Amino acid sequence: MSGTFRSLGNYNYRLWAGGAMVSNIGTWMQRTAQDWLVLTELTRHSATAVGIVMSLQFGPPLNASQAGVA
Repeated sequence: MSGTFRSLGNYNYRLWAGGAMVSNIGTWMQRTAQDWLVLTELTRHSATAVGIVMSLQFGPPLNASQAGVA
């Protein structure tokens, strides 16, 4: 293999990339399901509640990135 996908010629990288893809898809599905649950079942279609849930989902990674700056 040559060019852009040359790294996929390495078995260990293919294994890692496949696992990372499955993990990322699972995380996306979990966050989408959680937002859907909050919107439809736990509240009366409250966009504010969904916004709070989303800010709590994405808050820790943002705070962790700022900890490195400090």
